[in-house]
Amino acid sequence: MRHDCTNGLPSPMVADCHTCKPQKKGRKAMAQPYRQLTFLDRQRIEEGLDRADLLREIARTISRDVSTMSREVKGWIGDHF
Repeated sequence: MRHDCTNGLPSPMVADCHTCKPQKKGRKAMAQPYRQLTFLDRQRIEEGLDRADLLREIARTISRDVSTMSREVKGWIGDHF
């Protein structure tokens, strides 16, 4: 069965049809602009790791992405070993 994107609506409404509208390609915009971790952020990360918190929990606490946390912790491991 063919999709009827007009659904009985006037033709200008067709532009709002999510099934027929072409999807944009490319990367999504980042949710937040990049900003460096502060000394306080790093202290909170260290405290969270000392308590054996998950990286996701720590990231949520300091409002950062988990990938940021992962890179930061990997950097620390490289510095200490």
